[in-house]
Amino acid sequence: MSQTTWETNGTSFEFDLTDADDCERYEIALENLKNAEKSVKKDGKESEFIRAFCKLLGDFFNEVLGEGASEKIYAGKKMSVVVYLEVYEDFLAFVRGQKDRMRERFAKFQPNRQQRRATAKKKK
Repeated sequence: MSQTTWETNGTSFEFDLTDADDCERYEIALENLKNAEKSVKKDGKESEFIRAFCKLLGDFFNEVLGEGASEKIYAGKKMSVVVYLEVYEDFLAFVRGQKDRMRERFAKFQPNRQQRRATAKKKK
């Protein structure tokens, strides 16, 4: 798997957190997910909660990866909170991997605190 290709359920999607547009869509989708989650009715029928929760995650993927992404991701899958959360958690792990690689690259350009102190002492 490429560092910018996420694969799930026999489909693959390009997503690069180091790209400003991809990153912005991800940030907006996370915020929308957080806000929409507050409106999900937690009392009442379990089946309604499950459908609403799964819809939230499907909407998240459509926002981040493009319209129709959730249909491809969950094709042939049950509308189960467990199934939807497993896919979401897998995507978050994929994003975390990109974040970690990005931090490693940036660290090469930013001297750590100890190095800055040593450099400052040398200048005195």
